[in-house]
Amino acid sequence: QFKAQAALFPETRNILPMLLAARRAEAWAFMQHHSCATRLLDWTASAYVGAYFAVYELADEPGALYVVAPAALNEHAGQQGMNRDVDDEYLTDVTLPDRVTFTYPNLGSSRLVAQQGHFSVNTNILESHDGPIVSACRAIEAQQTGKVISRKIVIAPDLKLVVLQQLRAMNVAPHALFPGLDGLGRSLSDLAT
Repeated sequence: QFKAQAALFPETRNILPMLLAARRAEAWAFMQHHSCATRLLDWTASAYVGAYFAVYELADEPGALYVVAPAALNEHAGQQGMNRDVDDEYLTDVTLPDRVTFTYPNLGSSRLVAQQGHFSVNTNILESHDGPIVSACRAIEAQQTGKVISRKIVIAPDLKLVVLQQLRAMNVAPHALFPGLDGLGRSLSDLAT
């Protein structure tokens, strides 16, 4: 439905042929950055952007920032004999082993660029992302003693507003992360609360 109706919107007019021809994971990445639910999990190359998403909601709950080394995880998958490319057939076969791979879409949107985004996808539609990521990180860290492949940073609820204020001072706020009127509106709403 997204591809069928994408031509109606100005954001897709210049890239419509690429969107229509894109592999599944590539199209999903574009769709996800326009609020469509997909099988992808959003990641960012920026700790600041990650911190924003860890603290901007649920003021009474702790936030968490997960840090992983996607290149190391993809390399590990390759060493395990798994194809590192996420072709369409890998995303529709439920008999495949539970594996998560990271992908960097070529079909970018202004949000994707502003948020320095990339994605992970599990090859098995019935499984989550966390189990395979944690297992792969542990395996890599066991093989390469002293190498840090993953971290979880918990942000206490009473620090969330402070972190948001500090991020805003560095221009990491909705008006920068969500280019367009939507981002402006979110930024103004944040200032009003």
